[in-house]
Amino acid sequence: MIGQGSPTLTCTVGVAVLTCALTLSVAFHDTSQDQNIFQVTGRKFLDNDLLGAERKFKIFMETYDKRYATKEEYLHRLGIFAKNMIRAVQHQALDPTAIHGVTPFSDLSAEEFERLYTGVTGGPLTLSVAFHDTSQDQNIFQVTGRKFLDNDLLGAERKFKIFMETYDKRYATKEEYLHRLGIFAKNMIRAVQHQALDPTAIHGVTPFSDLSAEEFERLYTGVTGGPQMDVVKGNYALLEEEEVRGLPESFDWREQGAVTEVKMQGTCGSCWAFSTTGAVEGANFLATGKLLNLSEQQLVDCDNECDAKDKTACDNGCQGGLMTNAYKYLIEAGGLEEESSYPYTGKRGKCQFKSEEVAVRVANFTNIPIDENQIAAYLVNHGPLAVGLNAVFMQTYIGGVSCPLICGKKWVNHGVLLVGYGAKGFSILRLGDRPYWIIKNSWGKRWGEHGYYRLCRGQGMCGMNTMVSAVVTQTS
Repeated sequence: MIGQGSPTLTCTVGVAVLTCALTLSVAFHDTSQDQNIFQVTGRKFLDNDLLGAERKFKIFMETYDKRYATKEEYLHRLGIFAKNMIRAVQHQALDPTAIHGVTPFSDLSAEEFERLYTGVTGGPLTLSVAFHDTSQDQNIFQVTGRKFLDNDLLGAERKFKIFMETYDKRYATKEEYLHRLGIFAKNMIRAVQHQALDPTAIHGVTPFSDLSAEEFERLYTGVTGGPQMDVVKGNYALLEEEEVRGLPESFDWREQGAVTEVKMQGTCGSCWAFSTTGAVEGANFLATGKLLNLSEQQLVDCDNECDAKDKTACDNGCQGGLMTNAYKYLIEAGGLEEESSYPYTGKRGKCQFKSEEVAVRVANFTNIPIDENQIAAYLVNHGPLAVGLNAVFMQTYIGGVSCPLICGKKWVNHGVLLVGYGAKGFSILRLGDRPYWIIKNSWGKRWGEHGYYRLCRGQGMCGMNTMVSAVVTQTS
């Protein structure tokens, strides 16, 4: 490890799409005429956990003088009430300037509420989707409207055909075409939801808009482990405090020549390998002044290293892996070949590693503390860093600074490369200019900002501070 007593990464992380893991606190709130209603005051609630919902339901019944004729009706209304508590959390996130919570209608389903307490009839409202030019004449869709009914395609097929042409998509059968069209329509709705939850970024149609969330995670992420991660604690080789205080306001290793071109992992869960090689490429540049394009395929084919604590968290080609496992493999194997001698194929094959072709040798590595000032200091002083994060908002990301109102920090599922940071990314919901991280992804240049992602800095956003590592290479 770098320095004495620096531990290897002992945490494991989850391959899972974000489920709003929020707990809900409900309190009485007096709004008018002595009417007591419940206000959402907390942010943590598990969809599969009632967490005292029946107790709150009984208070609700007493408050609003509710009576149910049978036990079956009582249990039915309790289930609806619990779901509506979750909806209140979601509405609070989407509408933070209002107060949302339990009301006299909290034992009604959305359909019952609409039928019984609304009444304007007419046709559905539509979603407006426009082209947004972000890079190199690349036309992609940006969500510009807010109104879309889940059961109404309303021109989705026309937009789907433009999407197919833009990204050169082909489907073998009519059934597959219709299946992907349905997923595309759902992802248009997801993009609207993501835009509402992450208004400082731009969300819309991307190259992955014909993939379900499960397919996207399986094919384009790949950090492995359990769904909960233990934050690494212990003795670290911390930088001196004055070094942290003297950091530049903004910094970008791309400007120093330490970062290779954006790569494309394809439909292979090998993000961990790209994150690893990016960190090694940067460390080697700092050590030698030479920027080499190193082989991810060697890691995909040859690395079977397992985590020291969790023997089920092993590097497994396109099925996922961990960056710290990969560092250990490289130390044991003797190094990493260049891309030219061991090119990427996007699938796992027989190990073809040749020790005589080794271009870079790894000497050591360390995990970085979760403090983001320390992460910035390590970045500036030791080069680009391998990072794990929750990629749930990245499927629909087009550009801008991503500052989601809700983004699970313990469901880390994607490995990326931290290459820099900026001081002034505008965030209207975060009161003006906010700092951000600059992240290199491995989904090609047609995704995001020329293949890069800007994420809010200083808040542990999407768990980006929970799995960070630096590597050192040998110079001889």
